[in-house]
Amino acid sequence: MADYMHSLTSLHEAGRVQSLEVWEESCLVGGLFGLSLGKVFVMESAFHRVPDAAKAAIADLAERAARVGLQALDAQVRSDYTVSMGASPMSRKTYLELLADDGTPQRIPSGEQAVARLVERAIE
Repeated sequence: MADYMHSLTSLHEAGRVQSLEVWEESCLVGGLFGLSLGKVFVMESAFHRVPDAAKAAIADLAERAARVGLQALDAQVRSDYTVSMGASPMSRKTYLELLADDGTPQRIPSGEQAVARLVERAIE
């Protein structure tokens, strides 16, 4: 476990591993973390303490990732949950092309933003 934590910390410092958090007032209620490589953000883990908080984190990630040119969020596993969030299959060839890395990590924009902006865009 110590090696894993050291690796994640090193990757975070290099700008490769990032997290998104969902807060309700002063309580952390959901979030996710993952690794950016090429034009892909690979979601490693998500959690929620209130219903749909992880979904809010994924929707927020998608919006922020698009701003910096990331083209795919990799959920790693096809499930009813990931399909409900918009997951669709991709060819191996396309995936490998998106993974091609020029060495510059794509940092997800940080900063607090209201979840309501995601709902407003969804109804437009």
